[in-house]
Parts: sequence; structure tokens; C-alpha cells
Amino acid sequence: MDCAPTPKEIPQGMIDHVSRMMNERGICFWVGAKLRHGSFNTCWSEGGIPHPTHFREGMAVRNLMRESATAEDWDSHDYDSNWERCLELVIESRPVERTHAEGGTGEYPSGKG
Repeated sequence: MDCAPTPKEIPQGMIDHVSRMMNERGICFWVGAKLRHGSFNTCWSEGGIPHPTHFREGMAVRNLMRESATAEDWDSHDYDSNWERCLELVIESRPVERTHAEGGTGEYPSGKG
């Protein structure tokens, strides 16, 4: 029995909604995380405290995906299995200066932190 999730096609309306709602700091945060750690779904230490992006910022991305109301047949597993790909598509649609992202803002997508 294969338990691997099946990737779903991400509706353009969902990508557009997440892109509209995510500010420049959020985009830079994610680009920086991918450049530094090789993945959006990563964990690093901040003063000895784990920073798991899947549970923190990743939840914000999944909530934006849900807000789009463009995938009525999706369940929580679908959002969980497709948030990284959605984020890749959002970033591809909104180019960011690489040097800005590499420097990292140290800020969360909400602008807090």
C-alpha cells in the first residue's frame, strides 16, 4: 500500500491569492530559507530553540491557500502536501532580487519577528 500523498494541480486562483496576500518580506523570507537550507520545509535553531517552518510560516501559507476558496474538493492533507509547490509557483510569479533574499530579512511573513 502506497501512503505517499498524490500531488494535485494547484489552481491558478490559489496561486494568485497567495501571491496577492504575501508581502515582499514574506517572499524574501521564503527565498532566503530555500537558499540557506535547500528547502522551504526546514528547521533551524534560534538560540537553541527549534524553528520549524512547516508548523509556523508554512501554516500561514496553507491558511492563505484555504482562503482562496479555489479548491473545494481539497482536504487538510491536500493543503499539507501541496503548500511547498504552491509557494514555489508564487515565488516564480514574483521575482525578487537574489541579493536581497540572500541577505535575509530575519523577519517572518507576517512582518513580525
